[in-house]
Amino acid sequence: MSRVAIIVLALLLASLAPGNPEASFVEAPIYRAERVLFSRQVRLRNRQGQYRLDFVQLRPQGNRGAIFQIYLREPTVYYSFSRPLDSFLDLQVNGIALKWLEPRTESFSCWQRGEQAGVDLALNFDGARVLLSFCMRRDSPVLWAKVTPQAGGTVRTAQLSLFAVPSGMVPGQLSEGYQRIAIHAEGQREQGDEAWVLPAGIDYLVLTDEALEPGQREGTIGPCYVVFDATAAERGLLEMRNSYRLTLTFQLDPSKVFAFGVWESSRPYANADFLELLDASRAAFSLSEVVTEGEPRGSGEAP
Repeated sequence: MSRVAIIVLALLLASLAPGNPEASFVEAPIYRAERVLFSRQVRLRNRQGQYRLDFVQLRPQGNRGAIFQIYLREPTVYYSFSRPLDSFLDLQVNGIALKWLEPRTESFSCWQRGEQAGVDLALNFDGARVLLSFCMRRDSPVLWAKVTPQAGGTVRTAQLSLFAVPSGMVPGQLSEGYQRIAIHAEGQREQGDEAWVLPAGIDYLVLTDEALEPGQREGTIGPCYVVFDATAAERGLLEMRNSYRLTLTFQLDPSKVFAFGVWESSRPYANADFLELLDASRAAFSLSEVVTEGEPRGSGEAP
């Protein structure tokens, strides 16, 4: 039995095993804790894996005010969506950036409902209220998320950006040249100086680097993955230059709920192996309804 077949079987058996996903507030070490003004950490886990989200507000520094960041710190720290030194996600509503908001403890609610468990973060962009949700499903190793406009205030514009470092940041690689590639259902897109407007119909991307294959380069881990509801976005834009970090930005339809998911692994995958895994486990890596209500722990009031 091939390595990929063993992994597919393990995912299937994990999804069939008793026990639903769990979401809980945790306390874990924070990098440069002396800079932190506020923090809330949440671990989401199922039998196929886990993710830890660190919601952190950094203290004012010089002429710069306090900044709110969302870090992904598990399953890995050094690769994929966890590697950017800043937030792995940015949300702007009506021109106001997430980083300028002031989070409060009561803004967070962990919940469990059926075969999903997650956390909701209630956000207030100067009167425009939005619910940012993260969760795991029983059948999937993906971290699922959703941006939901709320009653009260008007969301006129909304933009979501995701930041990733596919396979790893290798010292000296910039001078040698990265070979970033985005693989999708219609083919693949290579890195370039021009940003790429995603064509209609593309709803997932495998983000990787041909020069940084695990087993061939030390300190690399292979692809990461993002899937999204293209029908709820007015435009998607991928910036994938000769740089360690790439950016995927969606201009959202403010009248709709935007769902997406990200996947990364602490286990190295060759590019071909992950594509085989994706093909064999398509349902586990595909969007389905993401619940955002259940048994809240906290009032869920917006900051």
